[in-house]
Amino acid sequence: MLTEPQTWTIIGVLAATLVGTITLVTQVMVRTITGQITSLRNETTGQITSLRTETTGQIVSLRNETTAQIGALRTEMELRFQRVDDRFDGLDRDMQAVAKRVFPDAP
Repeated sequence: MLTEPQTWTIIGVLAATLVGTITLVTQVMVRTITGQITSLRNETTGQITSLRTETTGQIVSLRNETTAQIGALRTEMELRFQRVDDRFDGLDRDMQAVAKRVFPDAP
């Protein structure tokens, strides 16, 4: 049978072992969780940077496409306005000729 000092010694050793085990497990869990959070943060930062780059590229592409379409539309409208101006010039010339025939004495 164990004497009283031996009992208290065994209880102390078991208590120290239990506290040491709990401390070790806690430290391992904290390091694992910290590593996972760091890894997730790095991965998320990379994904956000990639998404930002892709979005910026798409915006620039859309801007260039829109600018090209507006330029083409502007050119087409200028040509159409030039044709209308030419028609008005021809119509004005024709109306002046008609007016000179109908009213030959007009200034």
